[in-house]
Amino acid sequence: MSKKLALLSLSLILAISMVLLLITRVNVLAQEGSFGKQTYGEEDIGPEMGESSMFVDKESMQIMKYLKPTIKQRQKLHKINMDFLKDTIDLNNEEGQKLLKRHELMEEDTIDLKKVDKLTDEISVIRAELHKKRIRKRLAIRKILTSEQKEKYDELRGYRGTARPGFLGRGFGPGRGQGRFRGM
Repeated sequence: MSKKLALLSLSLILAISMVLLLITRVNVLAQEGSFGKQTYGEEDIGPEMGESSMFVDKESMQIMKYLKPTIKQRQKLHKINMDFLKDTIDLNNEEGQKLLKRHELMEEDTIDLKKVDKLTDEISVIRAELHKKRIRKRLAIRKILTSEQKEKYDELRGYRGTARPGFLGRGFGPGRGQGRFRGM
């Protein structure tokens, strides 16, 4: 009889634990914003635009939060972001391949410095091209903003005045840092 009672108690505890786990998961998903639908503060982009968190960068999130663009501006911003992703996907892939190849070369017993230098130069060219494309993207974003939004965008980006600490991950406090204190 005591074995049956112990087994029944164990089954009841397991069932209650599963229910609590399910409730916790649903609550977490609800807090993330409509079960995975990407949200931006007061309003969201909405499924009609096909927005996915996979295609939203940190800068876009900040724009949505601080500049509160209109629906038309959001649609244009989405197009700018998607065009940028389409335009840079091959470059990002090529950069990753070259970084991996350079890493492999650096792990060899005898390092061929000429090959490492050549790959480093190629990576630098790719990064320069990516940087140019990011600049063009930011200029395209500025074109769709009102003058007040441009002012705020420039302030947030650090172009004029002082940048707000923490915008786009910049600012003081713990983080990656630079040099030997990196990661502290």
